[in-house]
Amino acid sequence: MPTRTVLVVEDDVNDEHLTLRALRQSGVHCSVVVAHNGADALHFLRRTGPFDGRVGSDPIAIFVDNTLPGYGGVDLVTAIRAIPEFNGVPVVILSGCSDLNVVHKCSMAGANSFLEKPIDMADYIRQIGAAAQYWLNLNLSGPQLANAATAM
Repeated sequence: MPTRTVLVVEDDVNDEHLTLRALRQSGVHCSVVVAHNGADALHFLRRTGPFDGRVGSDPIAIFVDNTLPGYGGVDLVTAIRAIPEFNGVPVVILSGCSDLNVVHKCSMAGANSFLEKPIDMADYIRQIGAAAQYWLNLNLSGPQLANAATAM
């Protein structure tokens, strides 16, 4: 099975560790790249700046903290959707609150999912793990569908 990559964009080290733990425990087999801000995430996706000439697979899912320095969730999703090769890649917004106005703006920008980060550590790990299971193993769309079509 080829290596599948997930991009996690998170500036809070505690949430980063919880997200990585959730991905490990979810049973989803993938490599994870962490960007600590929106600019680094875009450099990774575009293979520019510190990621100029990077090799390896592009992410098949992107988990984005909604409150990042420089780029908030809406701005980053808009920038990701402006890169044609990532139009079909699921983008999951993770937020400390579920303000319906913010949820709507993220959805309109092209986010596929919006999850409120639970305060309880076990709930956080369970919720992120379930999202990873859904977007990487159960949902057949975007890059996964393209890969399946080329395998036929």
